[in-house]
Amino acid sequence: MTKTLPEPTRTADGDMVFVLGVQQALPIPQKLDHRGREALAETRMAIETLGQTRLRVVGDVKRAYFQLFAIDQAVLITKENQTLMRDLIEVARGQLIAGRRQQEDVLRAQVELSNLESQLVELGQRRVTTVALINSILDRSPSTKVPPLSEYDVRRLAPRLEELLSKAYERNPELQRFERQIERDEQSLRLAQLEYWPDFTVGFEWMAMNPRTPFIPPVNPQTGMRPPYSRMSEEGTDSWAIVAGVNLPIWFERIEGGIREARERLSASRRQMRSAKNRITYQVEDALARIDSQRDIADLFATAIIPQAEQAYQVTREGYITGTSDFQFVIDNWQKWLFFRLQYYRTLGDLERSVADLEQAVGVSVIEAQGDNAPRTNGEGG
Repeated sequence: MTKTLPEPTRTADGDMVFVLGVQQALPIPQKLDHRGREALAETRMAIETLGQTRLRVVGDVKRAYFQLFAIDQAVLITKENQTLMRDLIEVARGQLIAGRRQQEDVLRAQVELSNLESQLVELGQRRVTTVALINSILDRSPSTKVPPLSEYDVRRLAPRLEELLSKAYERNPELQRFERQIERDEQSLRLAQLEYWPDFTVGFEWMAMNPRTPFIPPVNPQTGMRPPYSRMSEEGTDSWAIVAGVNLPIWFERIEGGIREARERLSASRRQMRSAKNRITYQVEDALARIDSQRDIADLFATAIIPQAEQAYQVTREGYITGTSDFQFVIDNWQKWLFFRLQYYRTLGDLERSVADLEQAVGVSVIEAQGDNAPRTNGEGG
């Protein structure tokens, strides 16, 4: 703080023309403590938000990668079926030359081969799009190659719902952020209640003095002597002062309004916490139910449906060669076998995406949530 006096103030020490001061407000220690705790809670909220973003990115990468896995497997299966269909075309041509079958069998097989080619084109486009998505999530160049997953094991996870929910309530960053938010609002409420207490101010002021000619009183006619007088103004001695003050919190309606606002904000945070907890509970239960059903479906495809479909195709193919089966049955069984194999790997991809959803909801990996390593088994047919 500075003061410049256009008209100097005359004192015995000289003319005061300039004042330089410094002041500091000193809230009571309880206010400073709660403000610090409030700031700490906000910092922890930001850290939990960062953790929540990290989990979302990890989940997005996993979901995109296992979508790419399903696409790559579909490409391999489609190429294998192109070879099968070319062999079947040769069989149909042999039957046509032998006079046992008609030209439409060859044409039908060629149509199916062309359809497989169109499916490969579509799968290629989907792979390019999925790779671009992965590179975008990972902040990499769009031209970065993502190699196909050569091997894959079906995860045999058996997490218990109670353990997962307990871990989610403990580790999920969103729930942790709301807990920190509640802590912040509790400190804000206490701080608002402390507004009834006054703050103190202390300071120091330095006053610059200019020297001047002192006032010389006239000679006393009765005594013939001049009364004594001070000559301090000839030196212009600077002065200083210690400042102390206190504010009076008399605007009670404003203080009460702040307390009500802080209390309502705390109540809203607690409701948000309950809502988030209910949503996380649903996400964990839903993801776990999908994992169980998708694992059972994958097992059913690998151990029963796909082997049976392959056997049905081989039987009808042999029957077509021997003349006991119609070509339409061969195509139908081949299409079912193709569909079931594709569906198996789509189910595996869906399974891993559900695992990613579960881990994002829980806040840790499923392995960590279980506390030990889960057994694993091989994929299709194994």
